[in-house]
Amino acid sequence: MSLRYKAMPLWEGFLCLLLVVSGQAFAAETGQQLGAARYQQFNKPVLIASLYGPSSPKADAAQMIEGKQPFRLLVALETDSMSPRQFRRLWIEGAAVNLSASQLANATNDLSVFTSSFKGRLQRGDRIVIDYDPAAGTEVSFNGTTIAGKAGANLGPVLLRGWIGQVPLSTEFKTSLLESGISDTDLLLTMESLPRRTSVAAVASEPEPAEVSEPAAPVAEIAAATAPAVAKPAAKPAAAPVKAIPAPVAKAKPAVVAAKPTPAPVVTKPEPAPKAAPAQVAVAKPKPAPKPAPAPVAEEVEEEDMIQTAEQLAAEQQFYQKLVREVRHYQTVPFQAFQRQWQDDVRLQVTIDRQGNLQGIEILKPSRYDLFNKQARSAVEKASPFSKIPAELGMKTYTFSVLLDYRLMR
Repeated sequence: MSLRYKAMPLWEGFLCLLLVVSGQAFAAETGQQLGAARYQQFNKPVLIASLYGPSSPKADAAQMIEGKQPFRLLVALETDSMSPRQFRRLWIEGAAVNLSASQLANATNDLSVFTSSFKGRLQRGDRIVIDYDPAAGTEVSFNGTTIAGKAGANLGPVLLRGWIGQVPLSTEFKTSLLESGISDTDLLLTMESLPRRTSVAAVASEPEPAEVSEPAAPVAEIAAATAPAVAKPAAKPAAAPVKAIPAPVAKAKPAVVAAKPTPAPVVTKPEPAPKAAPAQVAVAKPKPAPKPAPAPVAEEVEEEDMIQTAEQLAAEQQFYQKLVREVRHYQTVPFQAFQRQWQDDVRLQVTIDRQGNLQGIEILKPSRYDLFNKQARSAVEKASPFSKIPAELGMKTYTFSVLLDYRLMR
């Protein structure tokens, strides 16, 4: 018993230290941790989040998302790298499906300013702290630096609602973030073990061109270095058939009239020539292989780095809501799930082209029951073709995620 009582003050001190490092919205002594959660995509960790609320009155998530209680949301990136488009999508999609039309209209300007602040790729260890106080408004910091003038008064509750509202990032994520448990210790220790970055490059546009151009140079050098190495063995097989041809020609001369052997070598010489040509074509195939690789990367970076105006953000949110409705129209709960009382959710990532044609389906967060995964994919396939991408978004393709909740009791 004495060991347990000694451990508690140390753990509380650790949490206080974590809070002090993260921001200054409200004092660590008055903060109460609700929970910690890890968000994953493709079964790989993306980020860790921890939510804190007031000790008195008791922290209430419902009051927080309504803007009636202060809170602090700590987010630490666990994945190696994340594009600004991927990061913005985490917040935009959540707000679009959890806010009413009037709430979304009122929050569009604040959301646009917040999401447009992130112009560069985020790296492992980057930390975002969102502090909200009903009296003071919202303060957002990135790697310890306040993003001055880039957060609206009601932005905090809007962002929090997008993650733990009726349609959360995932059911497990919401539950873990709102309920303290044994796993919180491991998650917070993992968060503290992540590299503590001070760079604010992700909220500045200058470093991005350098990051995009760096990988292009090594690819070109590798392609140039491999070209001569492949060309050398190509010359050796070409010489081999030339020596083999004269041998049978010499034997044929005494057997046949002198006039006939003359066309014979002429016929045999063109035959090895085409054989050598395919060998060179086969060797040349690796050369164009590295060239297509940089092409899609350039297109992705171009689209993901687009900075949206408030009007474009509003158009995207409305478009996203329409896509979600089109998918959910074909969502059904399998009969076997009713029989066995199975419940779970699935989050899918869907890519469409300008005309709304389906380009790809990936399961970001699978269900432990495969029949839900199959039904979710089927719903997306049946919904295709989707609505066309709005021209004002200026995108060749559009990627979005959708959470399909298979709950028997709602």
